[in-house]
Formats: sequence, C-alpha cells, structure tokens
Amino acid sequence: MKNGGIGKINNYITIICMAKKIDTNTRFYIDIDIETKKIMGWGCGSRYELEQELANPDHRRIFITKGQYNKLKK
Repeated sequence: MKNGGIGKINNYITIICMAKKIDTNTRFYIDIDIETKKIMGWGCGSRYELEQELANPDHRRIFITKGQYNKLKK
C-alpha cells in the first residue's frame, strides 16, 4: 500500500461511521496489531454487532469514547 493508504482507508471508515445512526448503543474503537505496534484502523458500530475478540491473537480492539474518536478523525 502506498503512503497515505491507511489514511484513505480510515477516511472511508469515518464516512461509513458518520452515515450510521449514532445512539447510546454505539461504540467507538481502535484496532491495534500488538506485534508490529501499529494501528490497523478505527471505526464504530452497534455494541451488539461488534466483535469483542478479533480472529488474530495479535490484534486487539480497544474501545474509546466518542470524544477520543472525534480527535482521531481530525
């Protein structure tokens, strides 16, 4: 992926998240690869539909507040 590829992906995720209805059941998160220490992406979704544990044991999903998520988008 070329430089800026992650930014393009995250901008796309942000647009998707903004299109979703944000209510009291919406949870915001960051996905991290703990082996490479890199952010894989971030997004939001209904707490009933989000995976708590990711398939790869080296990947972690950290849930954050809406304010923290808004700062990531900038």
